Amino acid sequence: MTCILVGIRCSGKIQVVTMGIEYYITDIESLGLSVQIHDINQISVLRISDNKQITHNIKVKHPNVYSKEALEVQGITPADLKKGLPLEDVVDSVDSFFAEDGQKNNEGRCMIAYNAPFDRKFIHAAWDSVGKVFGPNLWFCSMAFAKRYVAKHGGEKIAQAQIDALIDGIKTDKKSGKLKPKFGLNNFMTGVGLPIKTGAHNAEVDVQNTLELYKWLIASGTEYVSLIERIPHKEIKVSSQDLDVDDF
Repeated sequence: MTCILVGIRCSGKIQVVTMGIEYYITDIESLGLSVQIHDINQISVLRISDNKQITHNIKVKHPNVYSKEALEVQGITPADLKKGLPLEDVVDSVDSFFAEDGQKNNEGRCMIAYNAPFDRKFIHAAWDSVGKVFGPNLWFCSMAFAKRYVAKHGGEKIAQAQIDALIDGIKTDKKSGKLKPKFGLNNFMTGVGLPIKTGAHNAEVDVQNTLELYKWLIASGTEYVSLIERIPHKEIKVSSQDLDVDDF
């Protein structure tokens, strides 16, 4: 755990504080895109400081409510939704995992997710459903970090590498005429030349891939502190407008 100077977004303002932050990477899989009706069926959390990772398949409460596309993308069947641990046990396991780090409060825990708004709302809804509050108050979107890297360094080489890798749908910016890279997790990793662990749309694998991209972006020297947001559980509005674009 390292003590660093951070600027945290809180209510639209940047508050500069010094604290020791414990960083975690998380990813979830859900049965669709609507946080109001679709359950999460898998969650994985990795603590960066010791590289310890926990992953749980969840026995969902509403196994008949799912998007066919979600199951196809994950490579699972409706029967798989009845396997795993009850959500209550998963929540207790994840909360216990956080407690291992010795932090005195949740202001010292930062969750990193590749599409943080999407994952955060599903996680908060899951904890709500069992009468619990998700602890960590800080969130960091590594997709936003990737976009900041492109804004600083340009994205044409990344887009060209994606084209060379036969990734479809690369577009040209109408104003600049430059190629625009795709920001899905696996596509972006391909564009910057990072090896990808196979198994997209598996929370455990996506967390490990997110970690590799996060470390690569940190090493690039791109500023990231201002992307850390303080969003406690009870201070967000749940919406179904955010799409899971992990592998687009």
